[in-house]
Parts: sequence; C-alpha cells; structure tokens
Amino acid sequence: MQSVAMLSTESSSQKVIVTDGNKLYSAGMIKLNLEPLLAERGRSFYWLAKETGINQTMVSRMRHNKVKLVSLEALDRICVALACEPGELLVRTPDKKTKGKK
Repeated sequence: MQSVAMLSTESSSQKVIVTDGNKLYSAGMIKLNLEPLLAERGRSFYWLAKETGINQTMVSRMRHNKVKLVSLEALDRICVALACEPGELLVRTPDKKTKGKK
C-alpha cells in the first residue's frame, strides 16, 4: 500500500513524496510542453492567449513553467486551440533526487 505526504523544502515549496513502506520516491514534476507545440504550428504565445481567453500573464507563467496549478478548463482550451491531446501538452520529468531505502 502506498502513502503520500507533502514535505516542505528549504525554498518554501512543497514536494510530494510517495512511499511503498520501504522506499521513498519523489513524484517528479509535470511541465507544460507549450513552446514546441506552438513552434510546430507556427503560432505565438500572444495568439494562444487571444485564442483561449487565458490572460497573457498566465500564458507567460505557463510558458516558463512557473505555475503550480492549471485548471482542467484551461488545459482543455489550450488543447482545442492547438488541436492536441493532453498527453502532448503535459510532460512528466522525474526528480533526480529519488531516495533509496529509509
């Protein structure tokens, strides 16, 4: 059975840790893959903001992966605008600091 805990780090951010009882695993980081998708389609971030109705500040934060929470509605709007699936938009990057046994 797995359990999940939120741990605070020195930088005041939180990290999700999943444990199976013997080992600790970092949940990694999910990032938005906006730049390559827009480049493939010849579109700009300004266009994406206008097309989706998401304000430019939020689109900029998404571009630089500075967001911690994106609504399903926003993800759906982006997928519709870019004619893509969520799996093309979201990329999981594993945490390099995964710990071994306790």
